Amino acid sequence: MSPDLHLHVVLVGINDYKAYDTAMKWPKGTSDLAGTRNDVVAWLRVLTNLGLSAEHLYLLTAPRLQLAELPENLQAQIAAGQRPFIATPTSENFVNTCHHLSAALAASPENRGLIVFSGHGRSEEHTSELQSPCNLVCRLLLEKK
Repeated sequence: MSPDLHLHVVLVGINDYKAYDTAMKWPKGTSDLAGTRNDVVAWLRVLTNLGLSAEHLYLLTAPRLQLAELPENLQAQIAAGQRPFIATPTSENFVNTCHHLSAALAASPENRGLIVFSGHGRSEEHTSELQSPCNLVCRLLLEKK
């Protein structure tokens, strides 16, 4: 892959499920995961080693990734003024990220998108649909047509 492929990437890694545990009235930490942010950093290493620009990255992690946790080549891009979007995966941030991704994909037929989700999914009763961020993205993209 080279930077001229115009790849735009959303990486989501959720370790912290305190809000979910609270809503379910479970002890905090019951649903937490240990390695999802590591998955995001591993993807970052691969993508930036292949030449992906920091400006085409959307990183949603809980807890939020800090600069020191990012791969060195991405830190160098940030120091040079290229900024990825880094935030926590709130509903608002995820929907906004999906809109940015949708706009980037619509801007040129050459643009490509990749969404990687590392965290819990949820199956709804009476349906085989997996409730995850990817379902939201599909709905948002279909609404644009």
